Amino acid sequence: PSFTQYGSNMDFLAFPGVTLYNLVPDAHGILELERDALGCGCCLTLVAINQENVCTRRVGLASPGVPPTKDMRLQSELAIDRHYMEQHEVDLLVKAGDGFQIDDITTGSVEVYDTLSKVFTLLSALSHNETLTEFSFLCRWPTLEEREKLDLYSKFACHELSFFLYRKDPEFFQHVVHPHLSNKMEKTFLDRWLLNEDLQAYLRPYKFGMLNAVERILLAVRHPEERASIGKLIADE
Repeated sequence: PSFTQYGSNMDFLAFPGVTLYNLVPDAHGILELERDALGCGCCLTLVAINQENVCTRRVGLASPGVPPTKDMRLQSELAIDRHYMEQHEVDLLVKAGDGFQIDDITTGSVEVYDTLSKVFTLLSALSHNETLTEFSFLCRWPTLEEREKLDLYSKFACHELSFFLYRKDPEFFQHVVHPHLSNKMEKTFLDRWLLNEDLQAYLRPYKFGMLNAVERILLAVRHPEERASIGKLIADE
């Protein structure tokens, strides 16, 4: 069995296996260890290394007794007349003091994404999108020199990058992105949104129907009086 298989089958043990590093044999090539130094384990893996070779061997030992275990049962029992399934949930903690509650930490796991780099790494791993990987420079945007920012914007200019700069680098947006969008002959909805132009026409059925979900959300941001109806429409879809 692989190491992963051993690990998945040994979760009930109260303590991990003992690891002893950089042990040096005596002049006769003999290495002696006290049995107590190995804890309660009964499977010994030996790894001998020199500058040219690596040799491994696994040896079974007599068990010193029953190893201590930990209770793997659920802290709160599940009702037998209900169905259960694994769930993945995302909570946004936007304001200071926001929080969330985990009813049973033993049956759940939590990962905190509190930086752009962490979020970018997650999305890259989930999507396997090579195009997304090209935008990794956004994680270090605040540290880039002005010349490098201009070169990158010239190469990767798109709606997503423009929106990112609108929110994260307003000064660069006003000096570089805003003039570029203003001089476009055919402006898209997002162009007009970023330029703070009148979006009333997009509330009409035909143009509204051509917007995607993100654009409709942005339209609701610009027109709070329509937020409830737009939100209901998105939820129904």
